[in-house]
Amino acid sequence: MTPTQLQHTWQRLYPALLGFVQKRVHDTSLASDILQDVFLKILERRSQLREEQKVEAWVYQILRNAIHDHYRAEQKRMEFIPVWQEVDSAEASKEEKTHERFAQCVPGMLDALPDKYRTALQLIEIEGLSQKELAAQLGISYSGAKSRVQRGRQLLKDALLTCCAIKADAYGNIIDYQKRCAC
Repeated sequence: MTPTQLQHTWQRLYPALLGFVQKRVHDTSLASDILQDVFLKILERRSQLREEQKVEAWVYQILRNAIHDHYRAEQKRMEFIPVWQEVDSAEASKEEKTHERFAQCVPGMLDALPDKYRTALQLIEIEGLSQKELAAQLGISYSGAKSRVQRGRQLLKDALLTCCAIKADAYGNIIDYQKRCAC
């Protein structure tokens, strides 16, 4: 598909695409920014379009991925703070101390993991690489990287649960823990 044909298709689809994004991000200027990025991706990747009759589905897939990427990036930037819960300073202080004590256990358990899992978790969870970037950096397949991260997370979780009885709230936030052993 030529850039001119792609531009005509884009102009035809633009109002529907803008509505599609606005329903998901609830911000007109952000929706426009996402659409601009998508248009550039489409121009860059037009050689990947195998069947021109499926251009609309292809565009929507790229758009959905861009929206997911936006929310993933946003999630990394935000910390969840439950505003509706009023916590007095003594309780907040106790919770902070619990988190600090618990957080001190994690690096040791992370270090105890086999190298390939420890490296994968450090690059993903601490340095913020995507799983695709991890795969490229380690020279493994994307599915291999996903499996390695998933297995590393499970091993870390198992180690934590073996060492500690963990109490979490409905959102998975740790609110208390008790050591089971001298880990």
